[in-house]
Amino acid sequence: MSTKITLKSRAIIIFATLLSLYSTRAMADNWDTYADTWVAVDGLGREIYSSDTPQIKADKPNAHGHTVGLFYYLWHGSHLVANTGKVYDVTELLKENPENPQWGPFHEMHWWGRPVLDYYKAGDPYVLAKHMQMICDAGIDFLFFDVTNAFIYVDEVKKVMQEIDRRQNLGMKVPKLCFMVHSSTQNTVQNLYDNFFSKPQFDKYWYNFQGKPLMLGNKNEITNATILNRFTWRNSWAWMNGDKPNEWSWLEFYPQMPGWSGSRLNREQISVSTAQHAHSKIGKSYHDGKQPALLPNGTTAVTGQGLYYNEQWKRAHTMNAQHVMITQFNEWQAMRFIADGRDGMIVDYVRPGGKRISSESVFIDAYNAEFNRDIEPSSDPILRDNYLMQTVNHIRRYKGVRQIPLPSNEKTIALDGNMEQWATVAPEFRDDKGDILHRDYTNYTGHTPLKNKTGRNDFELVKVTKDAENIYFYAQTCNNITPFGKFAKQWMMLYLNTDTCYNTGWEGYDFMVSIDKNTHKYSLFRHSGNAYTWENIGEIVLFINGNKMYFAIKRSLLGMGNGKECDIDFKWADNTPAVPDLLDFYTDGDVAPNGRFNYRYKGSVIHTQTTGIQTTTTDENAITVCQNRDGKLQLSIQSATEGKATVDVFSHGGELISHKNVNLNAGKNAVVIGYSRQPSIVKVTQNGKIHTCKVL
Repeated sequence: MSTKITLKSRAIIIFATLLSLYSTRAMADNWDTYADTWVAVDGLGREIYSSDTPQIKADKPNAHGHTVGLFYYLWHGSHLVANTGKVYDVTELLKENPENPQWGPFHEMHWWGRPVLDYYKAGDPYVLAKHMQMICDAGIDFLFFDVTNAFIYVDEVKKVMQEIDRRQNLGMKVPKLCFMVHSSTQNTVQNLYDNFFSKPQFDKYWYNFQGKPLMLGNKNEITNATILNRFTWRNSWAWMNGDKPNEWSWLEFYPQMPGWSGSRLNREQISVSTAQHAHSKIGKSYHDGKQPALLPNGTTAVTGQGLYYNEQWKRAHTMNAQHVMITQFNEWQAMRFIADGRDGMIVDYVRPGGKRISSESVFIDAYNAEFNRDIEPSSDPILRDNYLMQTVNHIRRYKGVRQIPLPSNEKTIALDGNMEQWATVAPEFRDDKGDILHRDYTNYTGHTPLKNKTGRNDFELVKVTKDAENIYFYAQTCNNITPFGKFAKQWMMLYLNTDTCYNTGWEGYDFMVSIDKNTHKYSLFRHSGNAYTWENIGEIVLFINGNKMYFAIKRSLLGMGNGKECDIDFKWADNTPAVPDLLDFYTDGDVAPNGRFNYRYKGSVIHTQTTGIQTTTTDENAITVCQNRDGKLQLSIQSATEGKATVDVFSHGGELISHKNVNLNAGKNAVVIGYSRQPSIVKVTQNGKIHTCKVL
């Protein structure tokens, strides 16, 4: 059956003086992908904040200098005990034998679950590339490495630096780096100094705070003056509670107290975490002062929702500190202890759901899907990428976002293969360069090879434009596009969400452009049924030249005939699985944009002309006119304060069509004008200022 097209129409009329944020003349050495303008709905149906979301700090990115750090681990594969090649995954062990799990040896590292990227070894170039992509797309500014146990992982740190260099050479965003120390602080920092901080070639990597590299640790344990003066110090450990100045805790109970210096009002930092320690039995579902009951599998009914994490972020938004430090990205492992008194382990610490006996196992930091603090995407069906997307959502609220780019004038693209005609089409929707790396590395045990050679066509940028008959799509790759043909499976596919509704289609996608496996023709498919099933509704005429390609789709085939205008969320994909899971978009082939994200083509834009009567509004983005579901035009006013405004609509001949007095709230206001689109002049008077535009 055919998918019903639900018009979530927001036909936006913009002023001609509004320029697209995306310039086709952007500096080549600064490949900003504008990830904060990408849109998404997470696996639980929660919309990720964007400039289309009400009450967001649109057009004011990082207005308050907010900075986000992320706790990052380098230890995977460095602390094996038996080294037999066996993976000890707590989740799998409990599935196999819930009454008597066959644990690994005493002190052996156990994974709480399986990452989307498998049981990886730190330093795997493929994994580092994927991590950096997720981290940068989320808006992370710096990583703080866990060296609290005195191991500093020199080789692994250098491999992170190599990935940073690779990204920088392609012009892409990278995070800065710092370290958190605790055990044997003097010796650990001396080791870091000897290997890194005494060598100028590494200076470019550090996160500098107050003019020096930030070091998270207790400076009172440092006796070497050279080392002491090399850093800006902030003592960091769990549950510091904001008691003293110059202390940045990495873990706190809600409501967290911020780290401060000089005055408690000088809020330098606050921590947010997804849970506490596993042995404390305070997991990802803990909220309102309670831990929900555990299900037989050791999780709760709300493990995937991030309720503890949301509480922590709520506090962070309220405190408005300069830094948010997130715990954490990728710990994944915990050492197995026994509650027999050794290593200070007692029966109070036994694993969640375990017996309070001295022979029971203890896992201090992480145990299963409920009791861990990681946000990296997981293969666990309860978690998937929920926590990563939740992180993106809150970082965008904390730092602000840029406006989703608005398109250039509509343009008819001749179907003659001339690629030059696309030069004036804006915006450029950009993708990461160089993200088709092949994988050939061992897993964390060093025994099992992990391979992935699906990277093929590397998307660089894509474009969209339209006219009255067609919508045109363009793709450009970093190298020549691989040949089209019957053996080119999952080749240069395009997914279209034509109603920006994520309750229809497959993962919201109502249409797909792909090679038909039966006809071997490039074709348009409409989603049918409830799974990954599609109906061929027409062949696509495709034009390819080197690393560029484009095609047209009749508007009527997409349900956009008769002047219907609406936004389109879309994604390109190449060499992903034949029947993909959305998590495959993190691992296989290449997609643009990355992971779960989509570009949004503001196809609802109807271009206008300013009247020239009087335009004194200082913020051209503050007022737009939209078409609601009933086909009536409504005004969207972004107001900094409460106040009054009048809205007058005139015909082009000067006849008054509508007059309305409105009260504005601070933030985004929707005001229905109450007439259908027609040639007219809209005049808004706000705080004595007049803004006008001509609707064509």
